[in-house]
Amino acid sequence: MVGRPKTMARRAPLSLPPDFAKRVAAFRFANMFTTESDALRFLIELGLESAQSMPRAELVRRMVKAGSVLDAEDEPKKTGKR
Repeated sequence: MVGRPKTMARRAPLSLPPDFAKRVAAFRFANMFTTESDALRFLIELGLESAQSMPRAELVRRMVKAGSVLDAEDEPKKTGKR
């Protein structure tokens, strides 16, 4: 699915670091997406397709490198949030 669906199942608030937001905006305008949401949906879909075709070990390696998952030596971080 690319583009805006007729109905949305749910909203997903997303916070981006300033440099990441600039990269998304540059991608959006370079590829003539009408809205930032359309560009983000496209990038998420592209990432999901890429992750699904990637060997599991490579996916986990990239997730650990990005700080997206705990490494075996990491301790869970307590944020005070639930």
